[in-house]
Amino acid sequence: MVSLRISQQMWVLDLGEVRRLQTQEGPKLARYVVAARWEGPLGPRLLRVGVLPTQALVYPLMGDPLEFDQEGQTLRLPGLCVYLEGAPEFVETPWYVWVEPCASLA
Repeated sequence: MVSLRISQQMWVLDLGEVRRLQTQEGPKLARYVVAARWEGPLGPRLLRVGVLPTQALVYPLMGDPLEFDQEGQTLRLPGLCVYLEGAPEFVETPWYVWVEPCASLA
């Protein structure tokens, strides 16, 4: 189950389990997609909110974390789009993440 948590400093999308993601930098494995507003080491701050840093894909937050849009299964923040249903027809922002479909075990 996917969930979203927002605070003044951070936007955290929990995918519920580690998933294969495609990003602007290539494939990654992560459970969390995080947009954070601060500089410096994020590890301790992520741990305080229950996010394992080794399972997090972190992006800089370019605006207010409440200023996000959802259209169907696409979440948009300034500079970042998260496509929950797989690859989009075209990428809209410099930073992006799409969740790869789960492979069937047939």
